[in-house]
This record gives sequence, C-alpha cells and structure tokens, in this order.
Amino acid sequence: ANHDAVSLRHYMPLANKPHLPPRELDSAWRTLGCEVGRLCESECRLHEENRSLMCELHKVEDMSRLEAGKCCVLRKELQEAQLHAAHVEGMAKGDYERAITTHKEVQAELNTEMVLASELRTELSTAIPQQSSTSPLGNINWQSKVDIPDQYVRGKVEVKDTHRRGITLPQLSCLGDLAQKVLDTVAIRDPHPKKDAKVISWGNVNLYHINDLFVVPLTSKFDCSFVELIANGP
Repeated sequence: ANHDAVSLRHYMPLANKPHLPPRELDSAWRTLGCEVGRLCESECRLHEENRSLMCELHKVEDMSRLEAGKCCVLRKELQEAQLHAAHVEGMAKGDYERAITTHKEVQAELNTEMVLASELRTELSTAIPQQSSTSPLGNINWQSKVDIPDQYVRGKVEVKDTHRRGITLPQLSCLGDLAQKVLDTVAIRDPHPKKDAKVISWGNVNLYHINDLFVVPLTSKFDCSFVELIANGP
C-alpha cells in the first residue's frame, strides 16, 4: 500500500497536467500499472518469505522446547546418578571401614592366640622333661638284671629331617623283645594300676610304660629320638 501511494504521488502530477498528450499519458498509466504489479508481486514474495520464516521460527521453538525437555530429563538423571554414586560411595566406605576393623580384631585375636600357643609350647617343653625325670618308672634300674642290646649303646645316628624318622617293623619288634624280656625278668609295679593289675607284664603293658621304662632312659644319654638311636644310617 505504501509503495502504491509513493508511485501515485510520483505519477499524479503528470496526470494532472492538461497539456500532456494522450499518448504520453497512456504510457505513463501503463508504466504505473507495471510498477504497481511489480509492487504486488514483491509484496506476495515478502508474505511468502514471512510465512516461511514463521514456519522455521515455529520449528526452532519446537526444537528448543524439545531440547529443553531433554535437558530437564538429563539433568534429573544426572542428579539421580550423583545421588546413587554418593550412596554407593558411602556404602563402600562403610564396608571398607568395617573390613579394616574386622581385620584388626582378627589380627589381635591371632596375636593373642600366638602368644598363648607360645606360652603353652614353653610350658609343655618344660613340663615334659620334668614328667619324664620324675616318673617313678624312669628310676627303675632294670639294666642291672637285663643286658642292654648293643644297638642301644653304640651311639646315635643323626637324622635331620623329622619326616625321615619313621620306625620299621623289625625295629619295633626288637624293642618289643627287650620289653618282654625285662618284664618277664623284673617285677615292676605300675604307679597307676588299672583294676587288679598292679604289676606291669607283657600282657598289660602300654605305650606310657614303654616310654618311661625304655625309650626315655635309652635316649636321654644321647639326647636323640628313638629312631636315631637304633638306625643303621640316615
């Protein structure tokens, strides 16, 4: 409309001049009509461009709202993930502290048990020799009536590895023969009798009797194990 008014103001003076020839006036009006047509076309193009721009603007607004919604969802998920991570971190820290505390308690108990075991080992090491030396059977001198076999007086054979100190059946038989001979020759009273068996015989002898009567007296002189006493070699 503004363009039409400008064009009319430009051409109206020509139309009002009475001295213009009709041909020139007709040309001027045709020119004016062409200008008005071009102005209308320009206006239509501007309207189309305006509609296109408005459509693009609406699309951009929709995309902005969509991205804003996504941002809100992502922000919420991020907050939830942070809360979960903080919770997991707290639980892990608590588990670690409980594990450290438990480890310290177990270590303290283990140290206490080791100290008790060491004390018990010391007590046993001191009590066993006293028990052997104070055993009534250890003071019986059966050697005055029964000769000690040569394999028990020749000295020890050192066997350093404890797991190699196994005794053989012939060696046990030899010890059994000696025990039977002594018990058949010497009347030895049992310091801890069971029922009516007050004298130790081959029929009621046990490992405690054999240890106190034979093993300890025979090995104490050489300070060795019984196998090292009777073995022929390592």
